[in-house]
Amino acid sequence: QFFPETGFNAVKVLEQMGCKVSVPGAAGCCGSPAWQQGQEEIAREVAGHCVTELSGEAPVVVLSSDCSAMFAVHAPQLLHNGSTHHSVRALQKRVYTFSDWVNQHAQQPMGKIGGNTTRVACHVSCCVQHEKITQSMATLLANWGGFSCVDVPQFSVCCGYGGGLYKSNPGISERMAADKLRAARAEGVEYIVTEDMGCLMQLRSVAVQQPELNWKAERIVHLADLMAEGL
Repeated sequence: QFFPETGFNAVKVLEQMGCKVSVPGAAGCCGSPAWQQGQEEIAREVAGHCVTELSGEAPVVVLSSDCSAMFAVHAPQLLHNGSTHHSVRALQKRVYTFSDWVNQHAQQPMGKIGGNTTRVACHVSCCVQHEKITQSMATLLANWGGFSCVDVPQFSVCCGYGGGLYKSNPGISERMAADKLRAARAEGVEYIVTEDMGCLMQLRSVAVQQPELNWKAERIVHLADLMAEGL
């Protein structure tokens, strides 16, 4: 809804790999936004519908890491006594983050963007860190994209989006994001790359609101957008 171009770019990359891509529009949301806000009953209902619509045998590639965490961890907990219990357990085995799927199945390197010296920082969302979701952003960017992946210590800290902090305490939330952007700039980072739409929205928003941070929103990107530029 907020980043339709990322969806198109992901399809472009996957089709370039030889994948046949279908987008099950009826599946709707995975239920993560409701779950993060403590709306357990709504999350259970939404997740159950999504799991049912995603039944089958095809791999499911997701573009936001909170969706990965929902399918891998939270939906099985929410639906453990329901009629979709077996369906969600089967779905767990078919869900991949975008970076992990591409890293496992791509046969040819992506094109280079900005030469081999472009410095990037990978922003790994809190749910990936806490739920141990598999991502391969750094591997793809370094081995396939020719980028220099910079370890920014501040990037192990939340960007301020997690847990709805951006709504409950926007002042603290914005300062947390600004700290990350300053830290990346201090390390000479040229792109910030993530696989979480909430984090992407948060960091871009603060970059626009605080131009003194010297970050252009278009330099804070989803991995699929960056990879599509090289095709």
